[in-house]
Amino acid sequence: MHNRSVNARQPLRPLCCKTHRQHCAPSRTSGADRYRYPLPSVNNNTIQAAAVEVQRRTPEALQRTEERYAGLLPHVEVKLKAISGCDRRPEARLVDQAAQAGTVAKRVMWLRKAADYLQEGAAHLAACRKGCSHCCHISVMVSRAEAQVIARETGAHLNTGAGQFTMQGFEEQSETIRAATLQAYGAACTFLREGSCSIYSSRPLQCRLLLNMDDDDLLCQLIENGDSNVPYLNTTEHHIASVTVLGAHQDYDDLRNWFPRGLA
Repeated sequence: MHNRSVNARQPLRPLCCKTHRQHCAPSRTSGADRYRYPLPSVNNNTIQAAAVEVQRRTPEALQRTEERYAGLLPHVEVKLKAISGCDRRPEARLVDQAAQAGTVAKRVMWLRKAADYLQEGAAHLAACRKGCSHCCHISVMVSRAEAQVIARETGAHLNTGAGQFTMQGFEEQSETIRAATLQAYGAACTFLREGSCSIYSSRPLQCRLLLNMDDDDLLCQLIENGDSNVPYLNTTEHHIASVTVLGAHQDYDDLRNWFPRGLA
């Protein structure tokens, strides 16, 4: 039995929203509502996936996003209010089950269940739909523990040499992480097939927890320099819980680096 525990008797905080610049590594000085955790990153030497079209940074493209921002916050707040009364105690209990699980595979399983519980409660109000793959062209951070589980479940070849970042080294690696994240911008996930995820049931926690609370994919569309702020549901608590449950000692890397060949 492990002593890592998230108190399931305490309800999780009310759901809120956060905006996030799609290409930027998070800043610890920018506030919790803009904090993405764990950090996405990639290795320049292993990304070989096809790239998606990144729109030119034209006045027209910028105007479209600015017009959307103008009335975005009140609109999103209405959606958040609609789900604010959801009972999150089952979600907290699932996280606690993960903390008490005796194997890595079981801890990942329970964390997935908790993430799916949250996702199912908010998905009907999100812009995310099958066939939309914008988020499959930005960096996805995965721990070694989760990558090993994905490899066992899918049979995909795991690059054991990946894992270039650690939570303990965040401050020292922040500039490297930012540069690596920029490299991933527009590069397709190696598991993306014909616009859909080929390992959907085994997809990473970060993918399960990414929900755009707008009405469509306008702000998810990739633009030069990645200036689009997406109103993602704030799932920071889940990301922190996953680090706590799986261990802060874990090394992390982009999914593409763990699995440069996908299912090939």
